[in-house]
Amino acid sequence: MVRELMEQVDAGKWRLDDRAGVFRPTFTSAWVMTWQGLPQRLYCWWD
Repeated sequence: MVRELMEQVDAGKWRLDDRAGVFRPTFTSAWVMTWQGLPQRLYCWWD
């Protein structure tokens, strides 16, 4: 699991918080993950 998360860190989607010792998503990555979790009806008002 750590290897996979380190690959995400290299890709720029996650960052390693050295002080807390955990992986955290970058702001942009967190925004995209939140947006993808919304129901389609919520943001597709034209449908």
